[in-house]
Amino acid sequence: FGLVDTSGILFGAAWLLYTAGEVLPEYISEASTDVVVSMPAGSLKLPAKALCEAILYESGSFGGQYLREMNDERNDAVSSLKVTGPAGCKVVVYEDYQFSGWNATFGVGEYDMADFLSGGAQNDQVSSLKVIAGPAAQQASGALAAVAPACKLLCGPKRDECPRQPVDHDRKYILLGHCAEQASASRWCVAYGLRLAGLSGRTLVAPRFQDGRIELPSKKAADTDYFDFWDLEPALKMSGARVAPMRDFVQDCNFADIRGNYTCSGVFPDGAVEVLRIAPQKQPEELIAEMLKNVSFGKVLLIKFPNDYCVHFSFAAPVQRREIQSVLDNPRVCIRRYVEDIRSRFGWADAFFVHWRSMSDKLVSIVTNSAMPAPKWFTHHETCAHDVLGSVQKQLDKTGKEKKVVLFSDIHGGCHDGWCGYMEFEGFFHPVMKSDRKRADEFLGSVGWVNGDELVARFLKERPVFDRPDSEVLPMIISELLVGASAVSTCSDWNAKCQECARPGSGFVSEIVRRRKDLGRSTFTKW
Repeated sequence: FGLVDTSGILFGAAWLLYTAGEVLPEYISEASTDVVVSMPAGSLKLPAKALCEAILYESGSFGGQYLREMNDERNDAVSSLKVTGPAGCKVVVYEDYQFSGWNATFGVGEYDMADFLSGGAQNDQVSSLKVIAGPAAQQASGALAAVAPACKLLCGPKRDECPRQPVDHDRKYILLGHCAEQASASRWCVAYGLRLAGLSGRTLVAPRFQDGRIELPSKKAADTDYFDFWDLEPALKMSGARVAPMRDFVQDCNFADIRGNYTCSGVFPDGAVEVLRIAPQKQPEELIAEMLKNVSFGKVLLIKFPNDYCVHFSFAAPVQRREIQSVLDNPRVCIRRYVEDIRSRFGWADAFFVHWRSMSDKLVSIVTNSAMPAPKWFTHHETCAHDVLGSVQKQLDKTGKEKKVVLFSDIHGGCHDGWCGYMEFEGFFHPVMKSDRKRADEFLGSVGWVNGDELVARFLKERPVFDRPDSEVLPMIISELLVGASAVSTCSDWNAKCQECARPGSGFVSEIVRRRKDLGRSTFTKW
């Protein structure tokens, strides 16, 4: 066998052991040999008791040379085989690479050379194989069966969940521009847009929702908009706004962004999109709505945000905008069910969740303004990880119970082997600081803390909320897991330790603490 990536291989006392449930690319191949270790519709790591294992032996009686590296010299060298795991586990061996040539399938059991041959295999002629977890293994592991997407996109091209809403020539529309912020901050922009639409009589086009951010409309029919994720009925009633689904609007409008010049040529005669830059502290919705009624603006108006940040809309916000923003945090029922499915599958019903917003205000300033940070920052995350561990351990002692600790944190930022964590400041991180972040992660992992970001990101990849990849929903899913958790520790207190190692002023953290309080759930808020 020759493998490019051996991350899915477990070496034991036998020659080679292949395990279903390790996360691997669909095909791992070299010039002459291939191995795929797979599970139908999922590749989540199984607990030991549920592993489907293929143990390969060089001799015909379960013996032979122990091999620590994969290389072509061991191709065509299998003479016996063991398959272990729950009922339904099976192994398919193939004569040639890329799963071609003759093949033979073996269920759970031990197969010496005689059984190996009688099962349809040939001695010393195996060059690729698949290890597949059956239904019993999936059930035992909490692994994913082949299921329909958790949610359907609402109202759009080629979809019949509800009638299309074509662009009305007689109406006027509002578009919301790009927002660099993620998660809760974006709700301030949406709240402003809804209230302005309600006051001005214009229709708000549902903003595109990508990577947790508000973006300009897209022509891709599968792209999600803000209203695919959230139950907005309360906000619509409160604002009196009319909303058009993004996918319907772009289909009719033929929206285009040509070097900052926006057009909507499919419906309106001149096709021009007028741009209005808003200073929310000085230009509240009432003032802009009155201006729109008295000044001739085009059919389509694009609202641009100051420096792409929605948080500006929270400063000195009128009561009505605050009320609308406060009801924009209720996910659709299908997403709430999806979150509870995650909680159930990973056994997190009674887990102790830690949310560590490691990007402190000082650290944000350092990474965004310094080409080479001062040496003291080279161990910042690792030092803080020890402090966080000590504080959380005291909190765990107060609960009086042994609990699994699940960590969601910026230290899991960046992309790793097929999944991505928090990405907002990733482009600014110096390699030395990334190494420090990795050491902090490894330290907390060594004491048994579970990397929640990775498990949720992989779950999303294996079973998307919609019928497409949806990394944009990761912050939303994490927030809902934390809001509904039995015990949560985070750092929203403005004490010295929180300011040094965390970001107590984070809107994401504040929203979680507030919503938990509204539900009667207490939260540890200081370290």
